[in-house]
Amino acid sequence: MFKKVGYNYYMILYFSGCGNSRYVANYLATNLKSNILSVNEMLKTKCFNVKIDDSFVIVCFPVYFGRMPKILETVLYNLDLSNKFIYFIGTYYESPFDCAHYNQKFCKKFHYSYMGSAFVQMPQVHATFGKPSTEDEAYKIIAKATPALDSFVSYLKEGKPWPKRKFKKGFISHIVHPFAQLVIDKESSKKFKIDLTK
Repeated sequence: MFKKVGYNYYMILYFSGCGNSRYVANYLATNLKSNILSVNEMLKTKCFNVKIDDSFVIVCFPVYFGRMPKILETVLYNLDLSNKFIYFIGTYYESPFDCAHYNQKFCKKFHYSYMGSAFVQMPQVHATFGKPSTEDEAYKIIAKATPALDSFVSYLKEGKPWPKRKFKKGFISHIVHPFAQLVIDKESSKKFKIDLTK
């Protein structure tokens, strides 16, 4: 069991495509009084020499076809996250599918300390991935998400690993994601030019 930690032990890293993950990251940062860092800004400015002194790192991101965005994986790989305890918080509309499995696999591959994955439903914004939520639907979804975010804060204040939750898995994370990622990478390359080596 981990000891209770102070709020300033956290660094929140977030990557946001449409604003949902930024909303979650800001909500957590406000309630934990923690540091926050935008991966989007890192990509735009090509500034990746970031020293993270905090013991706990919270990574917020949109779930793309059942996994973390590849461009975020690349940035995380090139940051020094050794000796850090890493939490993942994914935003989704339909289901995160088997995203937790791949988050854990990612940490194991690079010898990062995995503290688990949590997910929260947020409004559908991107028309490419389905019909966007109406304004009324969006307000209802965000209202429902607030208690979930508060529970995340409670666990984070205690430094506890996320409790495991079951989501429908299927073939989205395993089969659809690799092909969908090709399209996403193409679109991302128009916005961000990234050449990172370690």
